[in-house]
Amino acid sequence: MLDIEVNMMVRNGEDCIKQSLESVLPYIKKAVVVIDSRSNDKTRKILDDLKKMYSNLEVYSFEVKDPYTDLVKIRNFMLHQVTEKFGWIVDSDEVYPLEVIKSLIELLSRQNGVLAYGFTSWAIWNKDKAHAQTSRRPTMRIFRNFNGLEWVGTFGKEKLMLNDIDLCYDYVMLPLKYIHLTHLKSDHWREEMGHIRVADDRALVELPEDIKIIVKNYVEKNMSYVF
Repeated sequence: MLDIEVNMMVRNGEDCIKQSLESVLPYIKKAVVVIDSRSNDKTRKILDDLKKMYSNLEVYSFEVKDPYTDLVKIRNFMLHQVTEKFGWIVDSDEVYPLEVIKSLIELLSRQNGVLAYGFTSWAIWNKDKAHAQTSRRPTMRIFRNFNGLEWVGTFGKEKLMLNDIDLCYDYVMLPLKYIHLTHLKSDHWREEMGHIRVADDRALVELPEDIKIIVKNYVEKNMSYVF
């Protein structure tokens, strides 16, 4: 088991949040999920059902009036509850294959002094293809828990700071890829903030066979999307 706490905030995550959380909950100490008050789909019901199955899942709501500042306040609310050795930022449209979890368990058990880690992803486009990365840089996801950690800035440009160290840039990239389902979601709330992930079918790469199987199982069992 990972000595780690997952931090997740969600708005209208009914398409993916169940499969996302079930990919990590059996292997972690705790997950804290905060629901954006503007969410108006079945996210709350899905989370209430998951809480009956997983005692390590905690769910909160947070009133959001100004998303640019309030979403960063949510990040700090979750951050300040981390008591485990590591924190782990997981979005509600991400799935972590078991092989990635096994690699993390082995890696994080070592005393290597690394402050933070980042991943890349398979940004799923259809049953056979992934979209090329649209982010300008890979994302820091896992960080060691230290006194003095704080998220600063506005949403979309926020940084996790440890004194003068910006962990969003000072991290080690892992040769591991999670599965990103963002292009399959029916709700794209980021549009209102100009953060929509622009994508088309011209920059695609073939998925490995093992990832194709995982995607097919998750999507067909849990999402309204049909390949």
